[in-house]
Amino acid sequence: MGHGPSRRSSPITLGDDEDVRKLVEDALTEYCAALDRVATVKPKKCTFQPVFLALADAATRRFSITEPLAFYQNVSPSKELRDASDAAETVVQGSGVESSMRVDVFRAKQIALKEHDSFHVKYSEDDEEFYQVTYKSPDWGLILRFAENPETRRKVYAGYEDRLAKNASVLINIFNFRREIANLLGYALWADYVTEVKMVKTAKGVGEFLRDIERRLRPIGGKDLKAFLAMKKQEHQEKGFPWDGELYAWDCYDRKLLEQILKFDTRLLREYFSVSFVVPAILEIHQDLFEVKFVEAKGTTWHPKVQQFEVWEKDAKDESDFLGYCYRGTTVAGDFMGAPSRMLEN
Repeated sequence: MGHGPSRRSSPITLGDDEDVRKLVEDALTEYCAALDRVATVKPKKCTFQPVFLALADAATRRFSITEPLAFYQNVSPSKELRDASDAAETVVQGSGVESSMRVDVFRAKQIALKEHDSFHVKYSEDDEEFYQVTYKSPDWGLILRFAENPETRRKVYAGYEDRLAKNASVLINIFNFRREIANLLGYALWADYVTEVKMVKTAKGVGEFLRDIERRLRPIGGKDLKAFLAMKKQEHQEKGFPWDGELYAWDCYDRKLLEQILKFDTRLLREYFSVSFVVPAILEIHQDLFEVKFVEAKGTTWHPKVQQFEVWEKDAKDESDFLGYCYRGTTVAGDFMGAPSRMLEN
């Protein structure tokens, strides 16, 4: 198929200011309606799905419409379209402020959150300071990596692993159903059933594969374990923590090993990954993952160094297989901007 910039116009020149205003207005109207529905959920029914899932879906729909429209203010050759895009972004931001101040929606979220650790607050008790944190990665993950007190890391790790204990009965039922399905279909194990269509073919093959990996990695892991234990012992002796000669799951010394022993510097590593090498590699990975094809296109962009790519179905035959555009900008944050609607839907 012969496709390229001559086959279609640049997306930057599509639409007009009235289109932008109407699309933004409709998107915000739909979003406000979703907030109204959440606000009217009865307290006894304020759970994850009617509150947080509904808000997330509404925010995603709004974002998929308003963000591409805001993009025009930076790239369109048309002054009218740039101005309309800029004005639309201001309207969206104002709407976001108003939405965040809705007490009725906040109360619905509070009720839905009552059974979860969801606030990151600081409080005092008996002249001691305490922090209440969530089990989201930015909280518990950083504590495991940077907290010096091993007891703090242990409590956070144990709490994280036990956060969904109430799902144990659900998982037991799932395992029982899987076992029953496997038996009905003539398989000894569920693993035999799900691996039959995969390269490994059987549960026995999985076991052999894992044992082979363990055999190869155990010597390397043994060396790392000795290094971690030496670092932990030194740290505990210097800071007065009890030392029992063991390394636990909440003892995250891999970061310190990289920094102190291996002298690993990520900034130096970047020198070996130039843009001319990384960009084609990323495009190739995305082509394989999403079964699409990227074709560099020449068109009007906001900077001479910006690359514009057409995105097509992998085996495109005609114009109906066109998915959209993406861009590689002049900064990391601006790379591969664009959200083709058909890709969003999928």
